[in-house]
Amino acid sequence: MPSTATGATERVTAALASVPMPSTAAGAKASVVRGKDNPEAVIESGEKAGVGGARVTVQRYAFEGNSIRVARLSGNGQTSPAIPKVDALIYLLSGRMKLHLGNEVFEVAAGDALREPAGVSAHWEVTEPASFVATNGAGPASTGNRTQ
Repeated sequence: MPSTATGATERVTAALASVPMPSTAAGAKASVVRGKDNPEAVIESGEKAGVGGARVTVQRYAFEGNSIRVARLSGNGQTSPAIPKVDALIYLLSGRMKLHLGNEVFEVAAGDALREPAGVSAHWEVTEPASFVATNGAGPASTGNRTQ
């Protein structure tokens, strides 16, 4: 683990996802988007905005053909419903939440990974402050097995 200037050990969490990319990304070059150059944005209205006391912030890292976002949810409440256009692969970094997908509810906690499928109404219910990393797939929803 990396050490801080004071010699204390610091925990670093990284999440990586492998997602099929459209053929236009075949010539893509390696690139870096620096967090310090990419401030968090509060989602105050529209899809995925916090409602009922929930606060949602997102830091999006855009790359040619894809993006990664780090979302942080806090407070009591939930996000407003959204129907994603593409699948999202999500890794929960911290906290606990309930993911409402259509008529199903999945309780998720730090260390869980999940797929938010395209075309299915989804919203998050905050049960304790949480954060996650997500990346979008390219294409229609898949019909893989889901567990509760």
